Amino acid sequence: MFTQDFLTLSPQTTGLYDRIIMNPPFDWERDIDHVMHALKFLNDDGCLIAIMSAGKEFRKTKKARAFRDHMAKLKARWEDLPAGSFSEVGTNVNTLIVKVYKNGQRQY
Repeated sequence: MFTQDFLTLSPQTTGLYDRIIMNPPFDWERDIDHVMHALKFLNDDGCLIAIMSAGKEFRKTKKARAFRDHMAKLKARWEDLPAGSFSEVGTNVNTLIVKVYKNGQRQY
């Protein structure tokens, strides 16, 4: 177990994984930072699934556009979650699930 900020970890410390499932923080587009960093921890044919803010689909920031372009190259699949999916725990942000394979091969 590692008890430090995920963004300070490296794959050399933790090793590589076949699957990563994550729910990163949404504010300030930190979900993009976490997903991009997490891709480094996947084996070549590994799969990452993340819950993210739905804004990733339409925001016009440089970071959001670059993220969408990168996900398109990897043939990521996006799925919007129903509105209010996390309202029970006090989060009313619209969310989506992104599923992507590091090697860009769709294996759904």
